[in-house]
This record gives sequence, structure tokens and C-alpha cells, in this order.
Amino acid sequence: LLLEPLGHRPGVFRVFLAVMIGYFANLLLPRLGEVSRCGMLQKTNRVPVNVGIGTVVAERLFDLLMLLVLLALTFLLEFNRISGFFLNLFGAKAGSLAQLPSQFYFGVGIVIAIIGFVAFWAYRNQETLWRVPGLARVREFLLGMWEGVISVRRLRDRNAFLFHTLLIWVCYYFAAYTLTFALPDARPLSWQAGLTILMTGSLGMAAPVQGGTGPYHLLVSSALMLYGWTQQEGIILA
Repeated sequence: LLLEPLGHRPGVFRVFLAVMIGYFANLLLPRLGEVSRCGMLQKTNRVPVNVGIGTVVAERLFDLLMLLVLLALTFLLEFNRISGFFLNLFGAKAGSLAQLPSQFYFGVGIVIAIIGFVAFWAYRNQETLWRVPGLARVREFLLGMWEGVISVRRLRDRNAFLFHTLLIWVCYYFAAYTLTFALPDARPLSWQAGLTILMTGSLGMAAPVQGGTGPYHLLVSSALMLYGWTQQEGIILA
């Protein structure tokens, strides 16, 4: 749907294969799948990699929006449980950050200042920079990627795009919630608990590790302990 306004119409089967290859690649290296699926579509349908990456960025922006909606909905329905969960989670992180030496914060400040200065200089001298042969290719790549990002503005069927975005997240929910019935000895969970599992699991999958391994299991098992499950049961489910 996102590639169609850009003049590319890869078949459903080839797109499906590209997505499956992307999932597999993510198990090897974090975020490798996003590039792999674009590379696959370039080979099968000659979709430029930079354009493909742009559409992936557009996808992820909508996924981020859906995650924010999910966070708001879960907080609204399960505020007492979720607020305590996040206070414990981020309270411990804040405590560990407070123990870092002052030299660390000074070093971070220096790095941010250098990055800001370089970005300002590049902005003021962009016309000269883009004339450099290597940087001209970078600019061409970035412009193609930007075309992919804004392709969502030229969608021919926006209703279909919104419908499938919602459908994907509904499927994510049922995949997470129905699995809880696979542990018959565990305490039954409400449908609201399914939202909590999906929300915490999505945050875990966003971590830059292979397939969310580690953060996903930690967050899901910790969330299930709020509903009377043991940590062992939560880890088994994850």
C-alpha cells in the first residue's frame, strides 16, 4: 500500500516473503530485518532500497502511534497496577543513574555540544557539502528515503491502510492473550491483562536486541506478577 503511490506494485506473495526474511534476520542482528526485507524487494521487484527503507520508517511511525494509544488505553483501564509497575521499573533506573560520577554527565554534555556544533556548521554550509561527490550520493539516497516516508500522504486507499494497521495490532493482542490459556494451572486473566501483556511486550520488543530476547521476557513476566502469576509462569509464557 505504501509502495503503490511511488510506482511499485510488488505482489502480496513476494512482500510476504520479504517480511518473513526480515523477521528471520532480526533474530541474527537487531533491526537487520528492516534492511533485509528492502534488499529482498529490490531483487524481486527492483524497489530501490532507500525508498523501501523510507516506507519502513513510515510504518514504524504508525506503529509508534499505535503503541502510544495502547499505553494510554492500558493506563486508563489498569492504572493502579501499571502505575506501580512503571514506578518500580524506572525508579530503580533513576537510582542507578544518580550514582554515576559527575565526569560521566560532563562527558555526555561535551558530546552533545560537539554534535550540535557539527550539525549547525553542516546546515550553514549545506550547499558546499552537497557538491562533494560522495555526499551527493548520500543526499540522493536520503531524498529517496524521504519519498518513501511521505508516501503515506499519497495513499490511494487510506481506509485500507488504517484498517490493516488496526488489524495487525488486534492480531498482536489475541496472539498474546489467548496464549495465557496454555498454562492451565495459572490464574485466569481478564481481557485487560491481555492489554498489559501486549503493552509491556511491545516495549520489550522495541529494545535493540535480537528478537527482544531478555527485555521482552523480563517485562512480560514482571507484568504478569501484578496479576498473581509467579515469575516462573510469566517467563514460561514469554
